[in-house]
Amino acid sequence: MLVNLRDPAQRLRAGLLYRSAQPGRLAPGQIGEIAAGLGLRDIIDLRTEAEARRVPWTGLPETVRVHRLALGGEVVDPEPLRRIRTGEDLGRWYAALAVNAADGLIRIVRMVAAEGPTLVHCAAGKDRTGVAVAAVLELLGCDPEAIVEDYGRTDAAMQEIVRVVAAGGDPHDHLLNRLPPVLGRAPAEAMRTCLTELARDHGGFLGLLTDRGLTEADLDALRRRFTTEAPLGA
Repeated sequence: MLVNLRDPAQRLRAGLLYRSAQPGRLAPGQIGEIAAGLGLRDIIDLRTEAEARRVPWTGLPETVRVHRLALGGEVVDPEPLRRIRTGEDLGRWYAALAVNAADGLIRIVRMVAAEGPTLVHCAAGKDRTGVAVAAVLELLGCDPEAIVEDYGRTDAAMQEIVRVVAAGGDPHDHLLNRLPPVLGRAPAEAMRTCLTELARDHGGFLGLLTDRGLTEADLDALRRRFTTEAPLGA
């Protein structure tokens, strides 16, 4: 099974949006079974090219498309991460990531709205994935504490996530091994701080992304997909 796999939007409409960590050491046959079981049409891979090359998707059905979108860029700058000491610090880094990667978040929103069942993931399924999923959930009108709760569910899986990422030989290990311990957790205050910062400075994900080009038609498409009873493959 994919580590950290869940449906963060199941309270709205189940079976359309999934999140997880990277595939790890799953055999191609296992990956194919998981994709078929979830009915996946699309995978949005938020990792860098180096990360994706190290742990690729193999054995997917031909009907599943992988869209690679390096949220935050192809180069990992460890300096801002080394300054993180608390959950609040981590949340402020998430908010900065959202601002810097707003164009990528808009692409994600449009893909989730337009396609069939979609999986969003990065390496751990925590930071980049957490920001991307939070954006989608906020645009769908989810309560902030529900978004925080979904993010916090990753914390219980962190031991297994670290094992999976390490097994993949993360290309940034030489940087990540020296990072603060809080980055190995998913504290609720991190996502709560992120949402608070974005609400104060940008009017939330909604204000930020509409300022950067997200349209009313994009929002309508996203909300229709998650609030109507249209067939899942529509």
